Amino acid sequence: MIPLKTPSAFSHRSIFRQRLHGKMLVLLLLLACKLNAVSRFPASPHNLLLEHQQLSLLFPVKLLNFYGRPKKDIIAITWATANEKNVNHFELEGSANGNLFNFINKQTGKGVNGSSDIYGAEDFRPVPGINFYRLKIVCNNGDVFYSDTIKVKYQRL
Repeated sequence: MIPLKTPSAFSHRSIFRQRLHGKMLVLLLLLACKLNAVSRFPASPHNLLLEHQQLSLLFPVKLLNFYGRPKKDIIAITWATANEKNVNHFELEGSANGNLFNFINKQTGKGVNGSSDIYGAEDFRPVPGINFYRLKIVCNNGDVFYSDTIKVKYQRL
């Protein structure tokens, strides 16, 4: 005769698995963040497949928006933040191909813990066609995070 599992034993194992799974996700996230601080590979919340609530506890800032607008000879980039926590500065990086990014501008973090602000920068050397931009977010402790990449179409007049 095969012994049946009692509901309490099954529940206990299920809870244990959930806790273990949760701890493994946190460890993987921390490892990914540490690797990101050392390498130039952009970490993205979308790549980690974790819920936004879990990520917001670890990331130093929430980007409310991040966009670019072509103007006469430049591309104006604007971003707004919420809940800045220990952000030292933002570095705007640009690319013509979406793979190799170059430094464009540095903006000192304006926010004190938990504040919101609006930032802006200009790319004075956009290339005709699609331009790619991302933000490098540098914390006071040296940790580095990257935003998602945005695309801006530019045509010379």
